[in-house]
Amino acid sequence: MTNDQNALDALRAAFPAVAIDADAVIGDAAASWVDHEAFSDVIDGRRWTELGVADLEPYREAVYFVTAAGLGQLAPALLMACVESYPACDLLPRFVAGALALDAEGRARWTPSQRDAIARALVALERLSREDDAGPSAARALELWRSELVTTAA
Repeated sequence: MTNDQNALDALRAAFPAVAIDADAVIGDAAASWVDHEAFSDVIDGRRWTELGVADLEPYREAVYFVTAAGLGQLAPALLMACVESYPACDLLPRFVAGALALDAEGRARWTPSQRDAIARALVALERLSREDDAGPSAARALELWRSELVTTAA
């Protein structure tokens, strides 16, 4: 089994596939984001496991408009889309890695197994993106999250 598959399996095991509440995900600050209603329509009531790169890539900047709880609900879908679809996911990895790097202090919202799954996905994303523009973003995020790995996933 590859590290990529291990990362995907860890995300599936760590995050419950519950319906997303778009109102809780998209904060008041998102009202200034032109695509917030369309993004809300895409995610509302769907489970994170039902969202793929085609759903998320057009709204990649959403990671900067969602609430902290919203990032908690979307992180597994975003990471799954990046790792499964790389390199077809265009700019999504850069936005996701950037948001997770900025949110490093908010890691307490996740359980240890969820933090490990995020770190494993970042290991896979960093490896996949080493040779392109997303590489530096993934490497910065991984630097902050590497301590969350339960065992070495690299």
